[in-house]
Formats: sequence, structure tokens, C-alpha cells
Amino acid sequence: MTFITNKVTNAVFIALLSLVYGGLFLLISGHMEFLSTLPPKASVNYGFWNTWLTFIYDGGLTIIGYTILGITVAIGGLSFFGSYKKLDEYQSSLLLKVIMVSGLITLVSFPLLVINVLSEPLFAIPFTLFFVVVIWLFFQITYLLFLIKLR
Repeated sequence: MTFITNKVTNAVFIALLSLVYGGLFLLISGHMEFLSTLPPKASVNYGFWNTWLTFIYDGGLTIIGYTILGITVAIGGLSFFGSYKKLDEYQSSLLLKVIMVSGLITLVSFPLLVINVLSEPLFAIPFTLFFVVVIWLFFQITYLLFLIKLR
């Protein structure tokens, strides 16, 4: 667990995953083949999911992709240009708790995702996209707040 004490290593790991997620969202946003896999707008009587689907159709994944990349730049800036000290035992245990809470939220919300997909298979792609966006943005924002608190 010594890798957790190095802020630069953590930032590189987060940056790599964020590049994948951000790049994926930027790539598929507005892509005709991706949009053809989605259900038609207002196809289900669920207000939130119809709004989310409209957001995807209107190119909202571009906003999410740039948001993910922007938060990644902020995390990288605070990690690389902040203090170069390694995290002490208290800080690394706090970071470990942040990671554990994020993992717990993922574990708890995954069965909800499966239930949603099984109950409405037409919305499997929007459900999964929403799941990924919420989990990854939660983790990024939590880690960014952690770095700000360390300053």
C-alpha cells in the first residue's frame, strides 16, 4: 500500500482512467452509430431517464468528457505542483477511506443498475452511462476535495 502515499502516482492512475473515460465520452458524443443504439427520445414514461436520454442525444456527453478532463487537470496540478511530500499515515488512511467509500457506493449501486437494466432493457446503455458518469465523477471530485484539504 505504499503507492497510496505518493500523490503523483495517484494522479497518474486517475489521469489514465480519466483519459479513457473522457476520451470515450468525447468520441461517442453525437456519433451516429452510437446514437442509433439508443432508444428513441421520450420512449418511456420516466421523467428523469427521458431527460438523461435527451441530454445524451443533444451532445451532453461532450460536456461530461470535458468536465472529467478538467477535473483531471486540476488533480494533476495539485498533485504535481503542490508539495512533493509523501502522504503521512493519517492522510493515507484518510485517502484509503475515500477509496473504500467509493468502492462501497459502486458495490451498492451495481445491483440497482442490474435491476434497472433487467426491468427496462431498452434503456441499458443510458443506465450504464449514467452509472459510469456518477461513479467516476464522484471519485474524481472526492479526490480533488481531498487534495484541496491537504493544502
